Amino acid sequence: MINADALIPHRVVEIIDRTFRIYRDNFITFIGLAAVVLVPLTLLTSGSNSSLQNDLVTSNNFNNPQTLDASASSQLLIYFVLVLVSAIIQGVILNGLITSIASENHLGRRQSIGEAFSAMRSRFVPLGIGLFLFGLVIGILTLICFLGGALIVCPFLGIPVVFYLAIAGFFYIVPILSLEDVGASFGISRALALGKARFWPSFGLVAGITLIIFIITLAVGALAGVLLGVSGSVFASTSTPIILLNLVLTILATPIQPIALTLLYYDTRVRLEGLDIAMQSVTRPNPSPADVASPPSSGPLLKGQDYVNILILIGLFILVSIAFYIVILALVGTSTTF
Repeated sequence: MINADALIPHRVVEIIDRTFRIYRDNFITFIGLAAVVLVPLTLLTSGSNSSLQNDLVTSNNFNNPQTLDASASSQLLIYFVLVLVSAIIQGVILNGLITSIASENHLGRRQSIGEAFSAMRSRFVPLGIGLFLFGLVIGILTLICFLGGALIVCPFLGIPVVFYLAIAGFFYIVPILSLEDVGASFGISRALALGKARFWPSFGLVAGITLIIFIITLAVGALAGVLLGVSGSVFASTSTPIILLNLVLTILATPIQPIALTLLYYDTRVRLEGLDIAMQSVTRPNPSPADVASPPSSGPLLKGQDYVNILILIGLFILVSIAFYIVILALVGTSTTF
């Protein structure tokens, strides 16, 4: 039996509210999953980073990175490999499992971590390949735009387009490749199509979730700084209690965005593709998006509305940059007054 509220359109504020309700109802599951994945990864990367810093400090050629000794070079390579592996594990395994659990809860069903792993077992490879290919294409396009700096028009027009496509695809690529029975390339094209079609509601949801997490994290960090007597930014401190606090905050915050994007995925498919009708016509018990056909994307990569969205993004970036510059000037002026 599918939850009656799962397959109807919702406003962005309703999706945010439902995100935190699902997070609250499955708090132990989400936090336990995030901790199991993030704690070992954090310990590995922190240990490698500490070792790398020690090697760089003790190296005789610290001021010349091109002539670093073999120990520092190997530590640098190990560190970057660990960071890459951590990103892959978090993006594929952690986000995939959170998406599966959130999806089942949205439909009115419970799913344990073990059940989520079983459900995602056949989806980890397509999800990993899809994320890798999407990131690779975006990276190559960005590099081409920068290398084409001699053609002045390229950086100014190409980079906003790439940035727009990266954001649009980011909204839906994990839910699509986790919940639908599709391949990597097909999933990428679908993610771009849905992301462009519902760009501003998706953008508003992610911005709202990010702002909420930022405010809560900043408040907790400021309180911890006062209690622990840490001056300056608490997040820049290297003391053990602060490192542990940052890890706990990361564990608490990590599940929220994947949950929100999962609910956004359902809302968008109901609005644009009639997912509610398609899933209600499935005869097998406990249907999921994988049981219905995934419509192929069609049409050109960019349409008229996409260019309008890109221009609005450029305008927003300019306004935010001006506001940030004014705030910096005000802070500098205040500090010089004292």
